Amino acid sequence: MTCRGSRFADGATRNPDGQVFMKNRETDEWLQQNQKSSRNFIRKWGHFVKHDEYLKPIIPPKYDIGFIVHNCNKQLLHLLEPWCSNIYLTMPNPVEYSSYVGEEQENTKFDLIKRIRPLSEDKFNDILIEFDAKVLNENNFNNILCKLPEIIKTTSEMGEFELDIFNFKIKKLNTYEHELIDTKKNYKHYMEIS
Repeated sequence: MTCRGSRFADGATRNPDGQVFMKNRETDEWLQQNQKSSRNFIRKWGHFVKHDEYLKPIIPPKYDIGFIVHNCNKQLLHLLEPWCSNIYLTMPNPVEYSSYVGEEQENTKFDLIKRIRPLSEDKFNDILIEFDAKVLNENNFNNILCKLPEIIKTTSEMGEFELDIFNFKIKKLNTYEHELIDTKKNYKHYMEIS
């Protein structure tokens, strides 16, 4: 992300050798904006920012993924929601769902009411991943959920399989990254302001 405008509260300073460097105290404003931008990037692209050794963007496939999550809570909903197209869940305390949507909706243009659905609803996503949030841990989150595009890309057929705590059901392997940039719309907007 490139949210640098207010990153360093203490500005720049010179060391005894005369070299300029930024002091390391990031402002609350920058941290909040960086988190908001990062979460929206993940919602759109399905992964965190990736670059090759020359800093050229790497764009993994974007799949239509639905999480089916049992025993979710507000904290886990906050963690999981950006990483999928839809999340179908059970929450012991339904007030937590409303609270999450109320707090998070102002940070995104994605309609969270459409993204977060009750477990009882029909699931329409191309790929469904079902798991129990009680057994989710840092390892399977970082090494599986955060790497779903790469994992799914290696799967060349539809069907069902298990990986760690996750049950995968792949109905289609369509990718949608080409639909995420509307060049005609951007070009038209550019021509209107020129």
